[in-house]
Amino acid sequence: GGGRKSGCMLCAGQLQLLGPGPSMRIFKSKSKQKEAVQFDVQLPAAAPTQSGIAIAVIVRDEAHAIAEWIDYHKAAGVDHFILYDDDSQDDTMAIARCCLAIDQITIVPWRQRLQDARFGRALHNQGLAFGHAASNFCHFRWIAFTDVDEFIYPTSASSIPEVLVQLEAADSIYMNWMMFGRQGF
Repeated sequence: GGGRKSGCMLCAGQLQLLGPGPSMRIFKSKSKQKEAVQFDVQLPAAAPTQSGIAIAVIVRDEAHAIAEWIDYHKAAGVDHFILYDDDSQDDTMAIARCCLAIDQITIVPWRQRLQDARFGRALHNQGLAFGHAASNFCHFRWIAFTDVDEFIYPTSASSIPEVLVQLEAADSIYMNWMMFGRQGF
């Protein structure tokens, strides 16, 4: 009781909430670069009137895939799309704007490359973007953190909101990552 009521839908290897308190650990377990990949984010108190489902993604030059990804998740029940634009040079943002109404999309320019001055390591850009989303978009009841090539597929209901109604008491949900395709994966 009394714990944080905002929720995160989490994808494998990216975010982990630390207990019921207002913090989140962000990490990427298989990074091949010398970068700071684990750090904590202090989350604000949950907004009293949380509602809706958002999805956050960092993109760079994803014009070939963004429309399918948005259309799929919109049909699955996502209300709002938070796109962190990592200096796209193609039509990714224009396509995204065409797929969504103005109140369904937030575009955040995300071009920085930050380093830990003490250790000389890059700070993981996707982790920073997702930490920013969790800290600044807490008016949504749920925020999913994915990549453009990842699709949230509800298996026990026909939409994401139908699944989440059954999990309303949960503070966070961790989803396993699965590959599938033409070759039997």
